[in-house]
Amino acid sequence: MTDIKLIIFDIDGTLIKVGRHRIEPSAVEAIRAVKAKGIKVLVATGRTLYFVNPHVREVVDSDYYVTVNGHCLMDREGKILIRQDLPIEAVKRMHAFCVEHDIALGMKCSDAIYVTHNFKRYYETYSEGRDVTSIILDDTQRADHYLSVEAPMGLFLIGNLDILKENAHLFPEFTFSPAKPGCMDAYAHDVNKTKIIEEVLHRHNIPWEQVMAFGDGENDKEMLRKAGYGIAMGNAKPGVQKYADFVTKEVDEGGIVHALKHYRILE
Repeated sequence: MTDIKLIIFDIDGTLIKVGRHRIEPSAVEAIRAVKAKGIKVLVATGRTLYFVNPHVREVVDSDYYVTVNGHCLMDREGKILIRQDLPIEAVKRMHAFCVEHDIALGMKCSDAIYVTHNFKRYYETYSEGRDVTSIILDDTQRADHYLSVEAPMGLFLIGNLDILKENAHLFPEFTFSPAKPGCMDAYAHDVNKTKIIEEVLHRHNIPWEQVMAFGDGENDKEMLRKAGYGIAMGNAKPGVQKYADFVTKEVDEGGIVHALKHYRILE
């Protein structure tokens, strides 16, 4: 058995198949077994905490939450320990770009996502059929919450993103990471999940060599590379898998359990 002290889980495409809302049953039991062995767990996601399904929080009972692609570190109760906001001038330019090219734009703040352009498209796509009217708010009339109340920690864009890819050089302040089809995360170029995870490792004196990390997305590549045991899901693209030490099965084929058994953390 490997000497693992901490296991990091991405959510979408790792614990939950994209388009679903609950952790695969085999992964539920695996997480409980891991925690029973005294191994700490940490969720690292592009989502804000209020958009993490309560089922996920209940099952994982994460010691920490790294949210908004590393812009925010929270404890298990949801208290913000560290946060980094996006540069306002760059956000202004992005808002103007999205209005010009009719790209729906949501700004991830601490209490809700404030949509500054094309609320209807944004809500229909992001809500996935759920009632999330309390945490996706229409700011299209004034489009000033990020200026007058709170700077966002991240952006989420929905629409024809080819034009954004062609003009990404206009926004050197941002890293763009594909989410589900037609959707893109944007976060600060000098921020990623790994940097804020290192704060947790420092607090608990855990070296990267004793960390296992599961992920499937572009925003997981660095933590897969840094972890002593980087596990890419079978549904991850080849460009992500190449950063991993081991490629497990797909999320809905028992990928979490398969990797834990491969490294003899579970029998």
